[in-house]
Amino acid sequence: MPSLHPTRRPAAVAGSFYPAQAERLRASINELLASAKARNKNYHFGANPQALIVPHAGYIYSGKTAASAYASLPSPHLIRRVLLLGPSHRVGFHGIASPACDSFETPLGEVAIDTRTLYLLKQQQLVKDHREAHRWEHCLEVQLPYLQETLGHFELIPLLIGDAPPQHIAQVVDDVIAEYQQQGFNTGELLIIISSDLSHYHEYQVANQKDQRTSFAICQHSHSLKGDEACGCRAINGFMMSQLAANLTVECIDLCNSGDTCGNKDRVVGYGAFTFTYKPADGLTPSKRNSRAKADTSQDTLRNTEPPLPDSDSEPLLANEDKKILLATARSAIGNRLNPDIGLIPAPDSLTLREIRSCFVSLHKHGKLRGCMGALRGYQPLYLDVIEHAQAAAFRDYRYHPVNEDELIDLDIEISILSIETPIQFSSERQLLSQINVGVDGLTIETGSHHATFLPSVWTQLHTAEEFLLHLKQKAGLTVGAWPTDIKAWRYSTVQFSEKEGLRS
Repeated sequence: MPSLHPTRRPAAVAGSFYPAQAERLRASINELLASAKARNKNYHFGANPQALIVPHAGYIYSGKTAASAYASLPSPHLIRRVLLLGPSHRVGFHGIASPACDSFETPLGEVAIDTRTLYLLKQQQLVKDHREAHRWEHCLEVQLPYLQETLGHFELIPLLIGDAPPQHIAQVVDDVIAEYQQQGFNTGELLIIISSDLSHYHEYQVANQKDQRTSFAICQHSHSLKGDEACGCRAINGFMMSQLAANLTVECIDLCNSGDTCGNKDRVVGYGAFTFTYKPADGLTPSKRNSRAKADTSQDTLRNTEPPLPDSDSEPLLANEDKKILLATARSAIGNRLNPDIGLIPAPDSLTLREIRSCFVSLHKHGKLRGCMGALRGYQPLYLDVIEHAQAAAFRDYRYHPVNEDELIDLDIEISILSIETPIQFSSERQLLSQINVGVDGLTIETGSHHATFLPSVWTQLHTAEEFLLHLKQKAGLTVGAWPTDIKAWRYSTVQFSEKEGLRS
């Protein structure tokens, strides 16, 4: 939880690893990003990568490679939280260390720390405060100016990795994702960054060969890297063992060493930029898919290269066949996690199901809720969103025990597809209440780190706008009678359907 006396960690390496003057720093970053975008102009995602591996040397050495990673974010404004993992270079310790402060400072301003989520991680004994480990550490700090300039406003979870088992790191990653899903965020609003250089102090050609082997291992999801291959090996190995990483494909988009930038070639340090994205239906990485699109310029090929955006803010028009496909996809996603012999439904041909949309998946057993997870904002094709949240509802809704294989046949699956949220303008609680469409609106509220949503289906239990908003405020963790001046609200609608309507395949 936020401390009673907020503290900040001052910048430790401004003026040595990167410029200490704000305008010089901003100009340097923008120049590096512009160069990276021009260099990698054929490299494009339909959605933000879920994770990045980024080097952490001084900007004159690894800034070019780091910029390649950050330039791969096509929609950085969607990202609201950053989980930043990196190795401790100065202080040895066991476990995973949080910084014991409320913000990190750089010449570009302060970055707020998500103290609520850090508090929960510390309660689970996976993370402990270690102020000294963070005091002079550079590997996390050097990422922050890039993030400030690229993302704008975001909250940070900065963790240094000591002598920690990879399973503990994987659990932290999965617990952070589960916590944000409970708050109504989706994984597209969280960016995970692993700060790591590659080989250290080899001759140029030896380093090239060694780093190419390491790059191949990372792209093959290796979780057995050694310290002489990547200084952030523990963070990388742990992330690779997370549930999230299992659903991602890895690509190296930049690889060089200090001999290519500003250093001599006798003793070099290796740098790589890696992106982690959801596995596409065609099995191609983003750059390979773009190459295919360039080779075949037919309109059909180009139209299907990237997921289409919705035609409007309204909910999609779904044929019964589309609904059946989504329900079958959800059931197969749960079944596949329980038993790999149960295959996933193939990616659909329907353009509607490939639109960037968000959904909630609810599971009922004998008429009672058994799990519900979802996202408010779309960041991936709808059918992939259904897969993600069906598995989350079955196995990561912490209100319930994970679903077991014997229960699968008794589950009734319900899917709610959301329209795009629209902001509500108001100046008081009374004015907001007057604008709520009773029985129709889904509603989201947010103030600071407090965030909650109610689907339109909640109107079956709460029948007035006053009841609806009161319980929503309580869900967000606000005290009775509280009305923060910075509170914001959005409305949305849903298309809802379930297997009990006769849509089960």
